[in-house]
Amino acid sequence: MLDCYIAHISKGRIRLKFPSQKGNVDFFNSLLEKLKQQDIALNVKENLITGSVVLEHDKTSEELISSLKNLSILKIKDISDENPQNKIINSINTNIGYINSVMRKITSGAIDLKSAVLLFLIISAIYQIARGNLSAIPWYTAIFYLNSLLSKR
Repeated sequence: MLDCYIAHISKGRIRLKFPSQKGNVDFFNSLLEKLKQQDIALNVKENLITGSVVLEHDKTSEELISSLKNLSILKIKDISDENPQNKIINSINTNIGYINSVMRKITSGAIDLKSAVLLFLIISAIYQIARGNLSAIPWYTAIFYLNSLLSKR
């Protein structure tokens, strides 16, 4: 089951957000196919950039939400239950995940975001050492962060 939340409800329309699936074409194609097979909505539109799906329907909102929950592929969370700090952290994680997926797509899976950061830190450290800045904070800070990242692998 995939977590989503209701971003907006109005008469005849509901928007579901899937923060972890921003830009995931395969996921949205699969989801749209499942929703169309179940005949839950009159019209279904996805937005890959925002990671959301808009369902236009002729049911009451309660009936539609009940139908969606019965699909057993979605776990609809109530976003209002989440505290503000978690919302910010989730937003940051979602955006980092999106940047990571774009970087993997651009490099055909050769480099992810973590590898790019590691490479940047190594180059920064070498640059500072080459400039003779052996007592400058940036090069050994870069090595410290590099070590921290490598030890978490």
